[in-house]
Amino acid sequence: MPLTPRVLQLEGLAAELSPGITWLQVVPLEGLLADTWRETSDTLSNAADRTLLVAARRACDLVVTTARTATVEGYRASKVATIVVVDRGGEYVPPASGPDTKPVIDVRDISEVSKLGIASDFILLESGMTYAAALGNRIENLLITVADCSDPSAAISRVTELARLLGGYTLDGVRAVPLQQNTLVMARITAA
Repeated sequence: MPLTPRVLQLEGLAAELSPGITWLQVVPLEGLLADTWRETSDTLSNAADRTLLVAARRACDLVVTTARTATVEGYRASKVATIVVVDRGGEYVPPASGPDTKPVIDVRDISEVSKLGIASDFILLESGMTYAAALGNRIENLLITVADCSDPSAAISRVTELARLLGGYTLDGVRAVPLQQNTLVMARITAA
């Protein structure tokens, strides 16, 4: 039986998390996309984007990120989602989980997720472009916030550019919706 998308609990916004691996990202409307991952998300993120992050985490089975992202972004155990950190070098030390938080688990490769015994039909990928591109066609969906952009067509153009950089992908089933001062673009990606 096919899985149905999960609704994100956001006030006044019809957004959903589709089954599979969904790359969650915030990008600027202008500038080189490659420069986006040289800094932390704090340089682009705002309250609306952080609200989306929490809603997406509540809807997913687990979050996957890299050791680099977890370190640079200062990841802590989450109250709403298990976090799996892919650490190919084996040097990452997961933060302690408390009684009110979900665990942070480190693995060497994303393929190990299926061996953890955790539901993983809805995976939220929070990583930079390098790891997202390395996953290739395993990423099925995009949930991209275009920061400080109120023009849906400009946001879709920006996410189309991002999909091309990710691996020459095209967008399918694109929806762009206002998210306060941002535009949220939801799409499936397919090989060109």
